[in-house]
Amino acid sequence: MDLKARDLAAAIPAAHLSRGRHYYQQGRVLRVDVEQDFIAATVQGSRGMVYACDIFLSRDRRQRLQVDGACDCPVGFNCKHVAAALLAVAGRQGNARAGAVDEHAQRWLNSVEAALADADAYPPEVRDRLLYLLDTRRDRTGVAQVVVTPTRVRLLKDGGYGAASTYRGNPYGVARFVRPVDLRLLRELEWLQESPYLGEQPAWDQLLPALLATGRCHWQAKDSPPLSAGPPRLGHFEWHTEADGGQQLRLRLDPPAEVLPTLPLWYVDSEAAVAGPIRTELPDRLAAALAAAPVLSPAAAEEASQRLQALPLPRPLPLPAQLKRIERSDVAPAVCLHLLGAGRERSELSFDYDGLHTGPADPAPRLSERRGGELWLIELDR
Repeated sequence: MDLKARDLAAAIPAAHLSRGRHYYQQGRVLRVDVEQDFIAATVQGSRGMVYACDIFLSRDRRQRLQVDGACDCPVGFNCKHVAAALLAVAGRQGNARAGAVDEHAQRWLNSVEAALADADAYPPEVRDRLLYLLDTRRDRTGVAQVVVTPTRVRLLKDGGYGAASTYRGNPYGVARFVRPVDLRLLRELEWLQESPYLGEQPAWDQLLPALLATGRCHWQAKDSPPLSAGPPRLGHFEWHTEADGGQQLRLRLDPPAEVLPTLPLWYVDSEAAVAGPIRTELPDRLAAALAAAPVLSPAAAEEASQRLQALPLPRPLPLPAQLKRIERSDVAPAVCLHLLGAGRERSELSFDYDGLHTGPADPAPRLSERRGGELWLIELDR
């Protein structure tokens, strides 16, 4: 049966025909056998799956094409694989009428044309997008970890994004908004999410540039601008002291930016919407280990100072501040009763130790606070 483009447009749903044309142009129709009004074909689908199609053709009283195409894909009937096979037959017939090259040469030429196309670009009819939301999360010790959340969004007419939902994959196949580059990235991220505490980190120096190259990597939220690659920034380590006397080694950048605890270290500048590597004049692995420092208690800070001085480091490191310890066990608590609520119908009890407050359920044996160059340790009256 002679097939023409207008016949197929009337017989196959527009969405399936459009996707089938894309498959046909990519050279995914592997085999087509035509016997009068019956077509047997095999078509390569997503993720390397190969589907068999049995297609029966007929015409009604008005000579309109009727297609009864069965496929063993999840859709099952007059799907994009059936459409691709029909387009292949129509193309073969057109070539025969024009005296064109044979089927094998045509398939090869189609694959050459497809190689020039950007396989990762979104077809105009696909309105969903897969974003990568980059963030950091701190554990209870203050150590940060990188979090990358694949997120599905709907592309709006104004270019913005609609409602978002975390993308966790599709057990029935690969969605069209998941491009070939996304399959590679999702495999890397799956390993990252399943093994966040393994000693060996993922290849961040390859993964982060690949995420940025998609143009769909955002800092923390979908409505933030997409991140692009930025130049390296210099960083230096310095100690930060908390109000309670705890100390943490932190990496300061010029200009300031968020430090990503990766190997090698990277930064994110949310205002400039750029991300890039950090240079510290230290080996990458050493810099990453130092950047993962937790908040140290005064006792731990003293031990850290001794051990860091003993290390054969390529250059001297700043050491934790040595605070003079002032231990007090003679401070009498002042009882404080706080009235809460609009009608002050509730109350809350606390104890004031020389300006430091604690509750009756606090299990700590003492309170601590940095006062200038001194660390005050006040023993609680239990």
